[in-house]
Amino acid sequence: MSETQSHAQLMEETFQEDLTILLKVLSGETQSDPVTATQYLLHKYPERSEGYFVLGVLTYLSGYVGDAISMIEKAHTIDPDVSEYALALSSLYVKADRLNDGLYFAKLGSVLDSHPQMAGILPPYLKNFVEAARVSTIHGHYVAASLAFIRRDFELVATECELELKMSHDYVPALELYAKALIEMGEHGSAIPILQRVLQLKPEDAAADKLNLAESILHLGLFEQAQAHIDEVVQSEPQSLDINAKAFYLLSGMENGEPARSRVWASMQQSGLHEAEPYFPYTPSDDGKIRIGFLSDKCYDCFEGSALSSFLRRVDRKIFQPYVYIQNFNKDNVTQAIKNWAVSAREVFDVNDKTLALILQRDGVDLLIDMCGFGPNQRLSLLAHKPCGQRLSWLAPLHGGGQPGIDTVVTDDSTDASQSRFLQTGQDTMKLRTPVFARRPAQGFLDPLSPPNEIKGYVTFGAYLDFRALASSDGALWMRVLESVPGSKLRLYIGPRISEISLARLNEIFEPKGLLDRVELYTPDEDERSGGFFDHIDIFLASRCEDRDNIILALWMGVPCLTKSDVNDPYVTYSGALLRAAGIPSWACEDDEAFLSVAKALAFDPRELAGLRKVLRGQIAKSRLMDMSGFALEFQTRLAELFSRKIQKGDLS
Repeated sequence: MSETQSHAQLMEETFQEDLTILLKVLSGETQSDPVTATQYLLHKYPERSEGYFVLGVLTYLSGYVGDAISMIEKAHTIDPDVSEYALALSSLYVKADRLNDGLYFAKLGSVLDSHPQMAGILPPYLKNFVEAARVSTIHGHYVAASLAFIRRDFELVATECELELKMSHDYVPALELYAKALIEMGEHGSAIPILQRVLQLKPEDAAADKLNLAESILHLGLFEQAQAHIDEVVQSEPQSLDINAKAFYLLSGMENGEPARSRVWASMQQSGLHEAEPYFPYTPSDDGKIRIGFLSDKCYDCFEGSALSSFLRRVDRKIFQPYVYIQNFNKDNVTQAIKNWAVSAREVFDVNDKTLALILQRDGVDLLIDMCGFGPNQRLSLLAHKPCGQRLSWLAPLHGGGQPGIDTVVTDDSTDASQSRFLQTGQDTMKLRTPVFARRPAQGFLDPLSPPNEIKGYVTFGAYLDFRALASSDGALWMRVLESVPGSKLRLYIGPRISEISLARLNEIFEPKGLLDRVELYTPDEDERSGGFFDHIDIFLASRCEDRDNIILALWMGVPCLTKSDVNDPYVTYSGALLRAAGIPSWACEDDEAFLSVAKALAFDPRELAGLRKVLRGQIAKSRLMDMSGFALEFQTRLAELFSRKIQKGDLS
């Protein structure tokens, strides 16, 4: 051990001895003045955080909230990774009527590590942000709703916001949060009047609210109105990367939205979104290990989170060291699994670009895999500064152009042609033989039931209510299917409730075709089994923007799934890719006539429908779609080849 190391160890041992003495004073085990003992520790070790924290707590107990905040802020500045410091600040900020700061530190405190010795110092009434708010004059239900939103408990968010708004009808933060929760639950019709009220109450600084309104209008299939709102916001905030990125994201899922996407793309480039010099230089690994980093805002129980967790579990530790950089606040069992399988996993949602680039450099990350894309929690500016050696995009949300700074987009046979059209100069694809959407087989589902046509005597088509599909060419095609299959019904999954606006929109779409009486609305029963919606339909109709889990669940429940998958679509779609990966390319129809032909063939063959219920799950389980091990092996091999090839060429930035 060097002399420097010996000195540092001695200093730490001395500090721990002095801290133990102070803790005994605070517990009453040793009779002495707590303030004097704390000041002694603080003066002796001004570089340590513990003295500031203890003095801050004592100051608060004396009734001086402002001074307490100052002391604990110093402790947090010295040691920003301690949960107790953040939790104390969250409660103190609420008492000081600084709700936004309090909410931020409550979020932060929920993800940081505890300091065992300080945990006993923090009084109970400084541990609970919600209780601190309730005993203050702050809006308690709104506070509870804000924390529920972090946990993605959107039903609770809506309930708490409704309670808050009963007491304060025009409380804008509660109205905004209520609308966000409704959007997350897919209740866009209910969100629209709330957002309109917000814009009446807060006409200034309203870009984010206008985009949320545009998102809800878009989900009602009112494309021209949505685009008008998006254009207005982009023109009013041309320099805002966040505003432009969300606008681009919304337009990427809009049929015939290519001209508007191009305008927003140009606006983002004019506002500074283009490749820039790295914040810090990159040095390749020289220890025989390749360090791969995953930047994701979906490190929780969802398609992408499950895929990442499954991949990390299969990483060859003799070759790779995986790091994960988490962009989401909420945590669940998948988050924990990701942390367990990574060498390091840290929350970076509140870390600025330059600091995160430094973290990546210090971790020695060679290959950074972005999973955020143009999504709500994008890190476009970070990627544009080209951190690490190579940057790849995998399972990122739909977009019509490669992000600046991305070198390679991971694709497969089904997505390569579409994705390649949108690459920028210098970008390429990593085309895998295995499906890019591979995942583990679903768990916890009972065996499929017999198809409902055996009892009802007619065919029931099923779909999730999405006006983006119903008002587009998808919806027009589905109505042709209904007309082609006499007596058939279309059952739409609407969730727990539906707004009057959405009901009126359904009438507008189906009434002119004389098909309104052929539409059934489905609300899940509290006691129904997992996948219960698919027990009630014979054939599932998937839109081009269908949630991937819906398609997989339909197949798993023995229900044939049809979609139109035109390779000439102006944006990348995933529905057809999933069906091809599942080994059923004939259900990913290239045009309307092929779709009609397959739909009628299935509808008029009840024996085939009954047979599929019995065998489809087994076929899917054996398909490449469920071969996560095969995907992980090929993906790792290709990553290693990419790293070696770029090193040999000297092409790492």
